[in-house]
Amino acid sequence: MIVKRILRVIMITMIVIFLIAVAFDVASSILSHNIRSTFEGGILDEVEYIEVRGHTLAYRTYGEANERTLVFIHGFMGNSFDYHALSTALQDDYRIIAIDLIGFGQSDKPLDYDYSKANQAETIKAALDALDISPFALGGHSMGGEIALRLIRAHPDAAKRLILFASAGLQTSQPSGFPPFINEFIVKNYFVQRLGFNFTVHQPDDDVKDHFKTMFYMNTEIPGDVIREFSKAEDDENVIDFLDTLVIETLIIYGAEDRVTPPAFGETFDEALANSAYVLLEAIGHLPFIEAPEAVEDALRAFLEE
Repeated sequence: MIVKRILRVIMITMIVIFLIAVAFDVASSILSHNIRSTFEGGILDEVEYIEVRGHTLAYRTYGEANERTLVFIHGFMGNSFDYHALSTALQDDYRIIAIDLIGFGQSDKPLDYDYSKANQAETIKAALDALDISPFALGGHSMGGEIALRLIRAHPDAAKRLILFASAGLQTSQPSGFPPFINEFIVKNYFVQRLGFNFTVHQPDDDVKDHFKTMFYMNTEIPGDVIREFSKAEDDENVIDFLDTLVIETLIIYGAEDRVTPPAFGETFDEALANSAYVLLEAIGHLPFIEAPEAVEDALRAFLEE
């Protein structure tokens, strides 16, 4: 009798969990469809493409007529549109090239690509060479900051200055290597993505909340098996081991409320880099150029124009 009751409770619990999962999936699909309908055309039409190292790389250009050039690299689960507000504010004085890394945004998402940060850096360097982008200042956010550091490590004279936005690279572990079907659910489920976004930012205003829709729209295009390949990619050298060899002028910008790459990371970068300045933005999370584009613009202009 007791066993039957236990089995009944287990069965009812499983049914309830299943129904909740189905309801969340249906709701997510409806929200995803609505968001995708909103972005048909529009931001997709602003992208340019270049063939490099056997793959198609997408990028956005702002202020094309200007000589002074900034190159921006986004972070994990980001894309080139993340820099839109900042690039628009700077485009009267600078040419900005914002790149979609292979595997993200509107760039190719191949399974046979080496997703290590060092190889991503080489792909970006090859693209900039093909576009004849030189000289330039190089900026990277989170994972993109680590890629920027590895690019400078391999090509010390490639960039004139370096900007690290809430840079990663001090961790030694990769994102968890979930099976592809789990990654598909994470990447394509609205509620999971929104939960992650809310953890990333701090007290978002309406503009910041609206930006989530763009990020979600782009991330639904990433196959789960590509995320799996990304999680398996490793680099031979840790960033912390070569920071003291970099002499490039560097601006380090972190948010005081960053829970992904905490301000202590910025302090470590500032101490290890020979020629750096550290800016800490109060009441800002992991996306400083989205949460506080004006403050970041001011810091960038002061750094680039001194």
